[in-house]
Amino acid sequence: MAGVQLGVQAAVNAPSDRCECFAIDIESLHSAYTMLLPLPFLLRAYFLLTSCSVLLAYVTPSLRASFIPYGKTLTSSAKNKSGTGSQAREQKKDSLLDWAASWTVPKKFFKHFYVLSTFVSIGWAWVIIERRWRDAPISPWLSTWRTQSSLEVALTWAMMLIQGVRRLCECFFVERPTQARMWIGHYVVGLGFYSAMSLAVWIEGASNVLDPNSSFQISQLVTPKTMLAVALFIGASVRQCTLHAHLASLRPPTSAASKPEYKLPTHPAFLRTVAPHYTAEIGIYAAMVLANSGSNLTLWCALVWVAVNLSVSATSSREWMIERFGERGRIRWVIMAGVY
Repeated sequence: MAGVQLGVQAAVNAPSDRCECFAIDIESLHSAYTMLLPLPFLLRAYFLLTSCSVLLAYVTPSLRASFIPYGKTLTSSAKNKSGTGSQAREQKKDSLLDWAASWTVPKKFFKHFYVLSTFVSIGWAWVIIERRWRDAPISPWLSTWRTQSSLEVALTWAMMLIQGVRRLCECFFVERPTQARMWIGHYVVGLGFYSAMSLAVWIEGASNVLDPNSSFQISQLVTPKTMLAVALFIGASVRQCTLHAHLASLRPPTSAASKPEYKLPTHPAFLRTVAPHYTAEIGIYAAMVLANSGSNLTLWCALVWVAVNLSVSATSSREWMIERFGERGRIRWVIMAGVY
């Protein structure tokens, strides 16, 4: 009888034990998942994979001709594809690529990047402030990330917001209208970049910035590292704005309604490098890395994305300038004098 009771008891307990073991396994799996795939790692992967895709497209002739050009270089690329005989037969092999590349949007849609950047930056700030005010619990995905201090988060967020607002203002008040177009893939990737950057500027300090007990003093901004980062950001921003204004002055106000007219820039900065305004943009994102003491790997990956993307664009611009202006358009350096 005792044996029967023992057997019944074991049968009753067995499912419970199995459930308990199953629950432990699920919890362990969840913990491992949150450790292996936290959001900063996903952002880093996005920046690096898109950088690799740009390089792959650039070194592959068929992809380069179809997907790298935009704006004025897109028009030039389209002309180079026209031909007869063997050239026409060669084009048929790339008909699928040509079809994909034919999906374009106006280049003036660039302003959408900065509208998105500005409003998403403000939106994330609102979310963070609201969660701190409610003393809401921090997600396990974010609770272990303390690479950034609250001060570094605030400073980097402010830089990104200022960059978005400034570029948006330039789109409306500095740049001249144009009929240039860009591949829709560039547009989608641009939206993805600014969405990711709005997270990258604070995600590695999520645990600190979401902690209602964390704070910082304005006096903490007065450090050599912070002052250097701010100086680099301001200097690069002013320089880029100046160069954008110069480029806009080369285009007649009526160019949107007539055949595009292009002139060689005469600003001294363009005498040494093809795209000094791109160099300035790299400096802006380098300032964000510096503001975080260089320890924020997510921002480092974003800087790689910016440098790769703009270097490829500048290289295409150099090729276009040589094609259009001959030796007058042959400038020694592409984006950074003495480096590339």
